[in-house]
Amino acid sequence: MRRVKPQFSEEPEHQRDVQIVLDENHINYYLFSLFYADKPISLSEVLIGFIPDTFGAAGAAIKTIMNTKIFSVFFPGLEKYNNRRVDLKCAVNKEFLNKGHLEDQSVSSIKFKEGNQIDVDLHFGC
Repeated sequence: MRRVKPQFSEEPEHQRDVQIVLDENHINYYLFSLFYADKPISLSEVLIGFIPDTFGAAGAAIKTIMNTKIFSVFFPGLEKYNNRRVDLKCAVNKEFLNKGHLEDQSVSSIKFKEGNQIDVDLHFGC
């Protein structure tokens, strides 16, 4: 890992701003962890996870809404599946990338460069 050398602006116009040091190593650590995770991220599970426990029926409502009948309004090709459950699952893990037959199966990464430039190399499948 590279050593972090934070530099804050001393210019008067930036003195009232909030300045934060964000290390690319932390972001890359989480991307690396996702690459070796076994489970893809499910849209339904994420939405249900945001709902407080006091709204017990809301989880069932989300599961009910996530079906082909509702989504066929936006994607007419789904009409032939006649009211089946739908979920969007995305992952950056190696197994998921292999199943998607992607050519590049390397770990996603981010790199901060001079002049406020950011290089992002993301590999994921949905």
